[in-house]
Amino acid sequence: MWFIFRTSCGKQIPDSLCHYLFDSFISRVKWCGTLVFPTGKFVGVYFSEELKFAEEHGYLVVPLRGWQFDRMKSPFYDFVHDLYQRRLEAKEKGDKAMAFIHKTTMNSLYGRFGISPESTTCVIVSREESHKMALSQDGFIDSTHLDDDLYLVTYKNKVSDDLFKEMEETTKQPANTAVQLSAAIAAYARIVLYPFIKRDDCYYTDTDSIVVQNELPEEMVSPSEIGKFKKEHYVKEGIFLAPKSYCIHALHEDKEEIIMKHKGPVRKVITKDYYINQLADPTLKQQFSCSADFHRDFLNLCVEKKINTYVVGIGNSTKRELVYDEDGTWIGTKPPHIGEDSIDSIHPTAHKVITGILGKMNNLTKKCNLKDHKSDDDKKIKDYKKRESHQTKKKKADKKKPVNKKKKR
Repeated sequence: MWFIFRTSCGKQIPDSLCHYLFDSFISRVKWCGTLVFPTGKFVGVYFSEELKFAEEHGYLVVPLRGWQFDRMKSPFYDFVHDLYQRRLEAKEKGDKAMAFIHKTTMNSLYGRFGISPESTTCVIVSREESHKMALSQDGFIDSTHLDDDLYLVTYKNKVSDDLFKEMEETTKQPANTAVQLSAAIAAYARIVLYPFIKRDDCYYTDTDSIVVQNELPEEMVSPSEIGKFKKEHYVKEGIFLAPKSYCIHALHEDKEEIIMKHKGPVRKVITKDYYINQLADPTLKQQFSCSADFHRDFLNLCVEKKINTYVVGIGNSTKRELVYDEDGTWIGTKPPHIGEDSIDSIHPTAHKVITGILGKMNNLTKKCNLKDHKSDDDKKIKDYKKRESHQTKKKKADKKKPVNKKKKR
């Protein structure tokens, strides 16, 4: 029997910290196109309290530079507690709609401050212009043919190098985001959850929840107190394939139900057999067909219902590496190990930052060496001028001395 608990909260990483289920809690953004929690060496931007916590658990942290913020009382304390109380009241009244709205509003607070400063733009251009944009437009995503000579081009407005430089020199922040707040929230959540997810009886974890075999202490569990765990289900059996991909046979208030979770549109048609088959062979690929109720057809300028076919599996995931026993049976996963050779293996933005720092350090070293060399030259010139001056003064002094001349008879 397992228990599902959910919280109500609104770098060199040593291999010794790892075991097959849970390990590193320091993330590295977008490696191989996804967010991973790896071991190895990598560079990134992290919240200071999480780095302090990481050092206490054996991580080697080398600070390069940072931004300092003043510690202050949370400006959202009253906002979050008020919304949370309203959500509880809506639940008691059976008003699921308002309970959902209050929950979404609280979650949006975190997401809104962490929104990317890069936005997506769509423009209608000619065929020739669409080809030019496909080759030269930074952040190009897609080009859709609309009519004879009209194409819909979608691209991301990338943050320019000039803006990065301006932000570094003036500490100016984007007007529509405050990523330091969202970073702190997520980091504190990982710090709080880490003692639980590293337990040997922890089978699965997500953003704010854990699945464990043994019950938590009573003082940590409450159905309504914010900041504590809430017991959601008893689990008779479960299959956990990957993040947000699991199937559990749950008991809740004397009711049994099969809960299946999976990312993407196939979640509507996926079956329990899928999880059983994937558990037996994680390299297996399975095909599912499902309808997209609001497919946008730009060519015909309409929204339609369309049947799409998807091939689903977990064998090619870059988030975790599969682990097998001596008999070839899949027994778990482990984190990817990255960044051993050079800084070329790190995230492009981090690569840009670190190479910039190294470049500045190299220029500073050259200037220091040049200054030292110049100082030596200046000293030699100064000594030479001093000797010249001394000899000149000596010659003048010799000329001024009286000379006794004898007249020749």
